[in-house]
Amino acid sequence: MPKLKYYKTEREEFKDAFDFKLNDNQVNLFYHKLQTKYKFKQYLIRKGRLGCGKCNSYRIIIGENTSIGVLAHEVAHAIQYKQNNYYMKGMRFHTKKHKVIMGRLINYINRHQDKWLESENKKQEKKLTLHQNKEKNKQELKDYKKTNEFKIKKLMEKENKLLSRLKRTNTILKKVQRKIKYYNNKVI
Repeated sequence: MPKLKYYKTEREEFKDAFDFKLNDNQVNLFYHKLQTKYKFKQYLIRKGRLGCGKCNSYRIIIGENTSIGVLAHEVAHAIQYKQNNYYMKGMRFHTKKHKVIMGRLINYINRHQDKWLESENKKQEKKLTLHQNKEKNKQELKDYKKTNEFKIKKLMEKENKLLSRLKRTNTILKKVQRKIKYYNNKVI
């Protein structure tokens, strides 16, 4: 079965998956969810041509503006590698087994993608609210630093520090005076 024919039948069979385009965050999210479930070791690199992918024993390269189908295709190669634990010379990669694994991956993604995207949106909203609260707190602190109450508080802290230093220096001065007195008495 030549590669081009395989790709054509794959695109016909999983048309919805290849039509569903993913942005960068979604690709990373789906990839890490699949990696935790299927425990393959390849890491993800985002570069290359639009909608293309490549997989080898240590990395998966996926291009910009990719689809669920391309992601599932490359992850299926990684799972094949994990099952065989090596790539044999002359080994065929685009087989019925690969298509079965890819179908399972696409079904798994389709079942869980709404839940994953919803949780990701919640995380993004939480980050946004935290950022807004941080900005609000910064502004409140800035306004508070301009008040007389804050200035008085800072001056009182400074006064306390200086008083404690003065106390320490007085103690040191008294010790030195006692030593001088002691040595003066001893010489006589």
